[in-house]
Amino acid sequence: IQGVIDAEASFEFSQELLYLTKIKPPIAGGEKKPIWIILDSRGGDIGDGLAIYDMIRAAVEAGANVNIIGKGIVASMAAVIMQAGSRRFSFPHTQFLVH
Repeated sequence: IQGVIDAEASFEFSQELLYLTKIKPPIAGGEKKPIWIILDSRGGDIGDGLAIYDMIRAAVEAGANVNIIGKGIVASMAAVIMQAGSRRFSFPHTQFLVH
C-alpha cells in the first residue's frame, strides 16, 4: 500500500487480498506462506482505511498469516492499518505519526 489511502486504493487492495486468501493462497512445500504487505503512506480517508483494516483483520481471523512492513512514512490512517497484521515490522528509519 503506497501513497494516499482512498477509495481506489482500498478497492484494489481488497481485490488483491481476497485473491491471495481465497483464490490463490501462497503455498510452498504444502504449507501456506505468509502474506506480506509493504506499507508506505501518509494516510488518507478514514472510511477507506478502515475498510482495508477490516479486510486484513478478517484474513487474520480466518487463519491467514499477514505480515506488515512499515517503510518510509507510516502516518495517520496508515498507522492504524499497520496494527491489523499478524506481525508488524519496520525498517530502522521508518517514521510513524499517530495523532
